[in-house]
Formats: sequence, C-alpha cells, structure tokens
Amino acid sequence: MENARYLTPSAAGVLPLLGRQPADEERRLFEYFLKAARPQVIDMAVFGEALDLPLATIARIMFSLNRSQSISVLDQPPSARVTWETSGLSGLADDLAALALPGQKLLLSTADGFCVARVGWSSYEADVMATREPTDISPSLGEIFPIHHGSGCFYLSANARIDQKNTALLNLGHRLLLGCLTPAVQETC
Repeated sequence: MENARYLTPSAAGVLPLLGRQPADEERRLFEYFLKAARPQVIDMAVFGEALDLPLATIARIMFSLNRSQSISVLDQPPSARVTWETSGLSGLADDLAALALPGQKLLLSTADGFCVARVGWSSYEADVMATREPTDISPSLGEIFPIHHGSGCFYLSANARIDQKNTALLNLGHRLLLGCLTPAVQETC
C-alpha cells in the first residue's frame, strides 16, 4: 500500500493498559492491536468498526496512546515481519525468561494463588508468593502488576523493577490475551 502508515503496539503500553479494569476504550483499542500480532495499516474506519466506536473517539484514543508511547507509528512496513509468539499459554515461562533482567526473579500467578510461570524463584518460593494477596506484598519486595483478562486476573510479580520497554512484554500480553480467550482455556485462566 503506497503512502500507508502502520501502527504497532509498544511494550510500554502492556502493563499500564492491561492493568486497567474495567477495560476502557484505550485498553480495548490497544488490545485490538496487540491481538493482531502484526503491524496494522492505519485505517481509523476499520478500527472504529471493529470496536464499534465513532471515528472521533478512535482519533482521540490513538492520539492518547501515541502520546503515552503505548503505540508506535511507522512510515513504512517493517522490513522484517514483526510477529509475536502464538504457541498458546505453554510459552509463558519463555516470555518471563526473556523479560527478566540478570538476577531478576519473576512470577506470573493467577488471582486464586496458582503459580503459572516463574523465573528465578524456587518452586516453594513461587508457591508462597502466588498465594499472597497483591496488597500484602511490600514495595520493598519489588513490583506487582495486575494483567486483567475477561473476568479474571493474572499477577506479574518481580523482585526488582521490570523494564517496561522490553519487547518480551508484547509476547506475554499477546499470549495471555489470546490464550485466555480460547474457550477450552477460559475455565483455567
């Protein structure tokens, strides 16, 4: 497409936007881009139709997402195909390993205290951390982020600051969104 511009989600938007509950219009549009798994040609009419939102609302949301660096606008199609992993929930530990900084411990758990994936934590430590209420975790122990999906929630915990510009967050967000939308998986997510 000549003179087309492309839009792709940025890692910086994953934790702030997927942490919003209930999902607002910004989150819904960001999810639309994240689920696509490839850069989208900017076509506000298509985006508006997909989300059942007026063009003025789509324009306002895109401006806000761009200003917060939650999306990137490209003047050309990417030279290399940009895609995110699509192997379902089975690759969550790989996503955490790619996200972890040297020596960092990461844990992905469900709201009901089940350890889904871990990096750096022993099995026992991960189980103990997973069963804690998010409000019980002291900021001195690190960070914790909710990642909402449908009516459920995952928690991403870390013993040190998470690099929110790490592109591994795109894989993690994409995998969680698509994995928990699959009917067979919804019961366990």
